[in-house]
Amino acid sequence: MDNKYHIPEQIAKIVPDIDINQVDLYICSDMDLDRKYNPVHFIVFDKKLYVIEKTKLVSTFLFNDLDDVKIEYNLTMGVLYFIKDNKRKEIAYFSKEKSKDFAILQANLIPLLKGEKTLNETDKKRLENSNQKVCPKCHTPYEPGQRICKKCNNNKNMLKRLISYDLRYKKKFILVFVLLGIASILTMISPILSGQILYNEVLSRDGRFFNQILLFVIVYLLIQFGATLVEVIMGRVMSRLSNDVCYDLKVDVFKSMQQLSLKYFQDKETGELLSTLVNDADNVYNYLVNDMPYFVKDIIQIVALLGYLLVIQPILTLFVLIPLPFVVIIFVKFKPRIRQLWEQNRIKENKMVSMVSDTLEGFRVVKVFSGSKREVKKFEKLSKDMSNTFIKQRHFNVRIYPISQMIISVSLIVAWGLGGYFVIKGSMDYGTLMTFITGLNLVYSPLEFLVSFLFDYTNRAMNCARRIFEIMDSKPDIIEKENPVELDNIIGRVEFRHVSFAYEANNPILSDISFALKENTSLGIVGKTGVGKTTIVNLLARLYDVDSGEILIDGINVKDLSLKSLHKHVSMISQDTYLFKGSILDNIRFARPEASFEEVIEAAKIANAHEFIMKLPRGYDTLIGEGEINLSGGERQRISIARAVLLNSKIIIFDEATAAMDTKTEKMIQESIYKLQKDKTVIMIAHRLSTLKDADRLIIIENKKIVESGTMAELIKNKKQFYELYSIQKEALKHIGVSDA
Repeated sequence: MDNKYHIPEQIAKIVPDIDINQVDLYICSDMDLDRKYNPVHFIVFDKKLYVIEKTKLVSTFLFNDLDDVKIEYNLTMGVLYFIKDNKRKEIAYFSKEKSKDFAILQANLIPLLKGEKTLNETDKKRLENSNQKVCPKCHTPYEPGQRICKKCNNNKNMLKRLISYDLRYKKKFILVFVLLGIASILTMISPILSGQILYNEVLSRDGRFFNQILLFVIVYLLIQFGATLVEVIMGRVMSRLSNDVCYDLKVDVFKSMQQLSLKYFQDKETGELLSTLVNDADNVYNYLVNDMPYFVKDIIQIVALLGYLLVIQPILTLFVLIPLPFVVIIFVKFKPRIRQLWEQNRIKENKMVSMVSDTLEGFRVVKVFSGSKREVKKFEKLSKDMSNTFIKQRHFNVRIYPISQMIISVSLIVAWGLGGYFVIKGSMDYGTLMTFITGLNLVYSPLEFLVSFLFDYTNRAMNCARRIFEIMDSKPDIIEKENPVELDNIIGRVEFRHVSFAYEANNPILSDISFALKENTSLGIVGKTGVGKTTIVNLLARLYDVDSGEILIDGINVKDLSLKSLHKHVSMISQDTYLFKGSILDNIRFARPEASFEEVIEAAKIANAHEFIMKLPRGYDTLIGEGEINLSGGERQRISIARAVLLNSKIIIFDEATAAMDTKTEKMIQESIYKLQKDKTVIMIAHRLSTLKDADRLIIIENKKIVESGTMAELIKNKKQFYELYSIQKEALKHIGVSDA
C-alpha cells in the first residue's frame, strides 16, 4: 500500500526502521483520549501497531497484546478500545467523520497483526481519500469537505491571499502605493513648515524668508491642497481596486458553492453561508478600502517622522520613545485574548443569523404550531449572548486603551518639559521644539488606530477572509474524473450492480442492490418510508457516490461520465419543488435556456400546466416570488414537471412527483408519464400504488435490500411484501367507498 504521500514524513520518522511504502494501514484520528481535537496516528507495519500522539510514540501493540478490537458509539463520537484478558483499554476517541475509517481498522487490525491478510482495494481507496483530509504540516484533520487548515492559515497567510487578488490589478495596486507615499511625504512636511520654517526662517530676522508671511501661507495652502487632492484620488482608486477585489471574491465564492456536493449544504446552515457571501465579503471590502491604506500611510509617516526627529534632536527622541515598547508589550501580551473575543463575537453573530434564516424558511411551521413566542425567546437569548460577548470585548478594550493612552500622554508631557528645558538652555531653538512636538503628535496620534488595525480590524477581516477561503478551498465529495466520457446520445439502459451505500458509517441505508432496466421501459420503486427509495435515484443522478458496487448507464459507470453529460440525460422531478423568482417562462426555460417559446408551451401542455398558466394575468410572463403571484403546491409541481419535460432527458425520475396533486390532476400527469414511456426510460417512486399501475416492472425495497420484483400483477399474485402494501391501500379505499385501487 503506497502511503508515501498520505503519511506525514515527520510521523513516519518517529517509527524506527519504517518503510512507508510497505505500511499495511495508516489512519489518523481527530481526537485524543482527553476528547480534545488532537491527531492520534495509527500505523500498522511489520505485524506491529504503532500509536502516535502528536509527535510522540505512546504505544506499540503486537497480536498477543490484544484479544479483540471494539468500537463504542455515542451520539456525537466513538471510542476505540482493545480487550485483553477481559479488560478494556481505551485507545482514542474519534468524531463521526472518522467512523468509516475506524470501522476498517476494527475489521482488519487483528488479521493484519497476524499477517493473514492485506487491505482490499475498497478499504484502501477509502483510507487514501480520508488521509488526504489531514494537513501535511501540522497533521490536524481538516473540517468535513474542506482542504484548509485553520492552524496553518494564520492572518499572514490570509493577507497574502487577499493581496494576490490585488495583484490581478497591478496598475491600480502600484498607483495606490505611489499615492500613499506622496500623501505621507506631504503630511510629514506639515510639522516642518509650521515649526522650523515658520519660526526660524519666516518670523526670525535672521531667517531666509523673514517677513514673507504671504508666501508662507500660499505654500502651506498649496501643500494642504495637494495633500487633500492626493487623498481624494487615492480614495477613488482604492475604492475601485477594492470593489474589483471584493467582486472577484464574491464571484469565486459563489462559483465554489456551485461546484460543491449536496452533502456540503446539508452539513452547513443557510444563514451561515449567506453571512459569508455577503457580510464577510463586505467586511473584507471595508478593511481594504478604509483600514489598510491608512495603515500603510501611517506606517510610512511614522517611520519618516521618527527618522527626521532623530536627526534634529536624537537625545530627546530616544528619551520620549522609551514608553513605546511598553505599549507594544501590552498589546502583544493581550493579543490572543483580543482575537479570542473577536472569534466568539463572530460565532454568536453567525448563530443569530442562522437562527433568523431558519425561522424565516420555516415560517409556515412557526405560525401553524404557534411557535412565534418561542422563536422570539430563542432570538432574545442569542441576541443577549452576542451582546454579552460584545460587552466583554468592549470592557477588555477600555482596560487596555486608556493605559496605552496614559503612557503616550506622559511621553508628550516629558517632550514638552525636556524640550522647554533645552530651549531655555539654548541647546534647541523654539522652531525646532515646535517641529518636534508637532511631529511627535503625528507619530503618536495614529498609534491608537494602528493598534486597533493590528488587533481588532485585522482579526475581524482575516476571520472573514478565512471563512471565505474555507468555502473556496472546500472540495466536492463528487469529483469528476480526468477526461470523462461525454455522451451525446444515449440508449437509456440503467443497471445497478451490488450497490451499497450509507450516509453514516456502520449504518447502511442500502445493501447489495442489483437490478437492470432496459431502454424505453418504466420501473416503479416501492417501499415504506425511509427504506432508501429516494437514495437509489440520488445515486443514479450522482448526487452521492456509492460506497461499493457500480451504477451503469448504457454500460458505462456513472463515475466515468462527465457530470454535465450525466445531468443532461438524467432529470429528476421530486415532491419538493423549487421555483426561482422571475417569470413562469424563465422557470420552465431554466432546464434549457435556448428553448423556443413553442417548445416551452409543448412541455407545459404535457405537464398539464398550460391551461392554468394561460388563466394567469400575464400568462407565461407572470412573475413568481416575493410580492408577486403565489401558486398552489400542485401548480408549482406542474411547472416543475414542465421544466423537466423541456430538458428532454432520456432518463426521467419521478420521486413522489404527484403527491401534492389532487386525483384529477394526478390522473392527467399519469397519462403524460405514460406518453413519455414510449421513448424514455422512466423511474417512478410513489406511495400511492395507483401511480405505478402502468409501470413495466416494480421492485420492493425492505431492510436495505430488494425483496421482490416483477409486474404489479405478478407481485399481487405472489402475496408477499407488495401484496401486503396493496391490501392495506385497497382496504383504505373501501372505507371511503372505492372498490378498486
